[in-house]
Amino acid sequence: MAVVMYLLGLLNNKTFSINDDRLGLIYTIMMDIQLLIGLFLYFKKGYFGSLMENAAEVMKSTPTRFFAVEHLLAMLIAVVLVHIGKGKVKKNAESGKKFRIGLIFYGIALLIILAMIPWPFRAEIARPWFPGMSL
Repeated sequence: MAVVMYLLGLLNNKTFSINDDRLGLIYTIMMDIQLLIGLFLYFKKGYFGSLMENAAEVMKSTPTRFFAVEHLLAMLIAVVLVHIGKGKVKKNAESGKKFRIGLIFYGIALLIILAMIPWPFRAEIARPWFPGMSL
């Protein structure tokens, strides 16, 4: 929603408001919560332990490598981009620049997130839509 609203604000030459700032803040907070959940799952599922015990074997297995290295790294980059974007938006004074900077950083982060989700249609790393439920 933040990406769409920042795009609309930029296209419509809207004045940057407190609600636009709150949207960026909510996006940042949601990313932080997701990071904490993800790190908990990363250590609980044993990907870190596997990587430390036998990194060569982890790197040979596409699904294990995806979750132990690629997914983690990409999501960390996305979180960092969102935080950088939030900081740059906060420091800038001009409305148009705030929307543009936010759109760039938040948009790139969103693209990284969408690219690194283990969607059900991705061959070797697929996860079901609703794990544990047979539909």
